[in-house]
Amino acid sequence: MATPMDLDATYSLLSDARRRHLLACFLDAEVWTVPDLAREIAAQECERAPDEDLVRRVRVGLVHNHLPRLADHGVLEWDGRSGDVVRADRFETVAPFLTVTGDGDELAIAPPPSDRR
Repeated sequence: MATPMDLDATYSLLSDARRRHLLACFLDAEVWTVPDLAREIAAQECERAPDEDLVRRVRVGLVHNHLPRLADHGVLEWDGRSGDVVRADRFETVAPFLTVTGDGDELAIAPPPSDRR
């Protein structure tokens, strides 16, 4: 069992909308490829079929920012050679904070789970 992240680290990871969309992809599937993630996130951001320039920009952001950051925190594992991305041990730490709102296209950060009894 993975050690949980502190609340500040969790909220820091969830503070970026693109990272929230990236993490939400893993609520429904355990394995993605970087190209598929880039296309999915680009489509969510523009609400239509994305053009290749947007997909490329999203992919660059994933590879150079979001995936390494999430891998460093143990939330996702990313194989740079194969392009495969999978859930890591700490994914379950951030998953409860992801809430889909409205018609399923918007993401919000849910309040932290209560420890009060």
